[in-house]
Amino acid sequence: MSAAETSSEYVWIPTPEFIAGTRETAFLRYLGLDSFEELEALGKRDAPAFWDAVLRFTDLRFYRPYHTVMDDSAGIEWTRWCLGGTTNLVLNCFDRHRGTPIHDKEYLVWVGEDGAVRRFTYRGFDEEMS
Repeated sequence: MSAAETSSEYVWIPTPEFIAGTRETAFLRYLGLDSFEELEALGKRDAPAFWDAVLRFTDLRFYRPYHTVMDDSAGIEWTRWCLGGTTNLVLNCFDRHRGTPIHDKEYLVWVGEDGAVRRFTYRGFDEEMS
């Protein structure tokens, strides 16, 4: 094991400005919480409320909304998610961006085995899938 692997010192400590701009900080504000510890406590205290907030904050879209975010009555390892709801990846990765500025942003850089490179915007990749 190297010295870096056994050291307890941090290599990088984010600045307050960096922390203020993170999705975690935005999620804390969305929930009206002040710390990661409060967020963790919410997850432990009320997992369904926590996961419902995650889905709403991330704007995961559904064709039909779920009526129950999670059901772990058969055991945590058999949790069922978003009962009653229907969604899919196309809705959340592509359809939601049509007609927005994101539709023309870069989505994917493909590099072939021969070294060829193709770049796709959301719009371009959407057209390739059609």
